[in-house]
Amino acid sequence: MPQPTLTLRVTGLEARMDDVERRGERMERELKAFRQEFATSRGEVQQEFANVWKEIAAFRVEVQQQFADVRQEFVAVRTEMTTLGETLRHEIRDGDEETRRYTRELHEDLVERISTLGNGTRPPKRRRGSRKG
Repeated sequence: MPQPTLTLRVTGLEARMDDVERRGERMERELKAFRQEFATSRGEVQQEFANVWKEIAAFRVEVQQQFADVRQEFVAVRTEMTTLGETLRHEIRDGDEETRRYTRELHEDLVERISTLGNGTRPPKRRRGSRKG
């Protein structure tokens, strides 16, 4: 097989170099496009993260407000329960006092009846519903 001439060899090398240059230029364009796309995507991702942080902040404020509302309701219920407890204690004291008073009346009536029985006389009849109180 005959050896190619120097001219053919140089022509072949030039063709290969042109091909390499075209590939290099294409790679440069693709790299530039990739960088632009990456920068755009990066900006979009940053914007999405900013949106997520805004939503988290809004949610946090909402939750804090709900906790504040619950705390307020709890304080109101606790106050109401304290008031009801005090009212109930007063009613129990009043009921206890009334019971003591009625018990004293019954005791005095019993002592009077026993005394009357001891004297041999009949106690006066009480009318129904004449009880004090």
